Amino acid sequence: MPVLTREEIRRLTARLRGPEKAAAALAIASAAEAHAPELAACQPLMAALVEALRSDDAAVVNPASTALMRIAEKDPRAGPRRAADAGALPALLAVAARSRGRGGEPTLTAALLAVGHITHGDCSPLAARLAATPGAQRLLVDCLTSQAGRLAALAAVPLQNIARVDAAHAQRLADEPGAVPALVAALRSPNTSAAGAAACALCRVAGVSGDDDTARPAVARRIGAQAGALPALASLLNGGDTATAVNAAGVVTALAAVDKGHARRVASEPGLLAGLIALLRNEEPCAASNATLALFRIAAKGAARAVAEADGAVDALAAAALGGSDAGARAHKTLALVANDQHGARRIAQSPGAVGALVAALGSGLAIHAAFTLSHVVGAGGAAAAGRVLAEPGAAAALAAALRAPGDAAISALLLAVAIAESGPGPARRLADGGGVVPALAAALRSANGDVVAGSAQTLLSLVEADTALAARLVEEAGVAEGLAAGLDAPFEEAAVNAACFVGAASHAGRAAARRLARTPSLMAAAARAACAASAPVSARVLDALAAMAEAGAAAEVTAALSRCLGGAAGDGGPRLAPARRLLLDPPLSLPAEAVAVLTRSAAAAAAVEARAAALEALARATAGEARARPGACAACGRAGGGGVRLGACAGCAGGPAGRVVYCGGDCQRSARPAHRPYCHAAAAALSAGLLPQQPQP
Repeated sequence: MPVLTREEIRRLTARLRGPEKAAAALAIASAAEAHAPELAACQPLMAALVEALRSDDAAVVNPASTALMRIAEKDPRAGPRRAADAGALPALLAVAARSRGRGGEPTLTAALLAVGHITHGDCSPLAARLAATPGAQRLLVDCLTSQAGRLAALAAVPLQNIARVDAAHAQRLADEPGAVPALVAALRSPNTSAAGAAACALCRVAGVSGDDDTARPAVARRIGAQAGALPALASLLNGGDTATAVNAAGVVTALAAVDKGHARRVASEPGLLAGLIALLRNEEPCAASNATLALFRIAAKGAARAVAEADGAVDALAAAALGGSDAGARAHKTLALVANDQHGARRIAQSPGAVGALVAALGSGLAIHAAFTLSHVVGAGGAAAAGRVLAEPGAAAALAAALRAPGDAAISALLLAVAIAESGPGPARRLADGGGVVPALAAALRSANGDVVAGSAQTLLSLVEADTALAARLVEEAGVAEGLAAGLDAPFEEAAVNAACFVGAASHAGRAAARRLARTPSLMAAAARAACAASAPVSARVLDALAAMAEAGAAAEVTAALSRCLGGAAGDGGPRLAPARRLLLDPPLSLPAEAVAVLTRSAAAAAAVEARAAALEALARATAGEARARPGACAACGRAGGGGVRLGACAGCAGGPAGRVVYCGGDCQRSARPAHRPYCHAAAAALSAGLLPQQPQP
């Protein structure tokens, strides 16, 4: 196409202002196909086109409107803004209002087309300018209500553009009298453009936009109350146009989010769930995103069983779950909701694709949802479902990785591990044989999270209860016995109870397991402390375990542990120590009372010696960090005494092994206090306990 020169544009502008307006407008509309940027750049020409819109002659107005539409369409970067700056929007609305009253359909068509193109786009400031034009929304809603077919679509597009500006504009459109009913009616239009634009506008006015799933319940209720809204949405979801179906799914999301009743109405609408599932399989990312969001909302509001029973829903969600996008995360959350119902859990168990996708996610950031879902699947499907989970390649390694994950992901993984262990001996053995699962459980016993400690001990207990032959293998695993010691000492009641239960079950399961536990010093020390000082549920289970160890041939280890316990707590006396004493006196240990008394005194003496030794070791460490003080100089600043400088000794550690620590004043003593405090406290404690000889004061 030859370049349109400035002189040619100037002549076109002059003709448009002269008697040849109609011909000039037609020429400009034709030239805009190839030369929109040059035309848009000419401010006088744009002003002349807007002036032409005020003509009463349709032969002038129609091509002028078409010219503005084509400039906006063919030069989307600058054309719309320059048209709006020239005053095109109010002028075009005035044309639309006049032509509606006179029945001028071609003129109305051209004006609405131009308005739609000028305001096109997400968050368009020109659409905001349109909304701010007095009477604009009212006129467009009236056009949408009174027109049909293509004209309805042309009115729906500017309304869609207004709704896409931002939440405030969408809300104002929702508040426009008659707007919501008109848009819902447009959903049923045979014109796909009208239905698509209406669906987009309703999606926005209901408060659903992209990843924002926050609905405006009041608006959504009004949409749902319109006759034929749900059938129309179902039809659009199955209509074949992806963009329209995506927006229809957004409206469905808003409706389902209102309450349980709306969610169930949505789920029971014929063809609606099928349409969402078809959209979920669409390759467009936005299609899967909106479909999973809608299905999630339906399931979350109480219609999870309906989702589970929809043909192909579980398989489609599983396929989406394999993706790493937001749609994949929502698919996992939806499957978790479906699995909460036993029927839904069984449907997932019967889907190889779903089980595979969930196992694959155990090693990802979605492990919390995947493990939770699989725990319900195994709980509903029993050993067969557990076998399908463990048969997936890398299942045991993925579960071990999830067990080592922080926070709630580990708790969900423990729910799955317990479900597998409790499903039967076969799955329990396969789980125990799985690479890394038992070491991960041993590591979890040392967690600072009480739920993780309790869950790991429960899993080990469930494994032994499923197959007692596993006990010896589990306690031989590196870190298990030591981890159980940490579990017994844990400040969480459930964790300590579960650890005590496992120690008891393993001790009763066989001599080898009992002896292996008894040979673990840290475990025996923790067991002795629990026997004498823990709550009744923990103490009773630990004493039962110690009795089983004694019967298995570990009498010496049990006696030594209980003696230390009684000796360390001998000063307390009371009924708390009675069960431990009875264990020493009764079979299988059957020690004489005199022997128990001697062991208790010996242990008490040993405990006292250990306490004194520990105090002296602490003092030695503190002394190493305290430079030997110079009696004649300030320990902080080094100033020597005399000549007006009076030195005063620290009263707390006078007589300590570091000598007299003196200061020249309160400021120096305060500045040195953080560094001096550990030594001072240790020395004072040692002196008070008689661990150091009293030094003569100078």
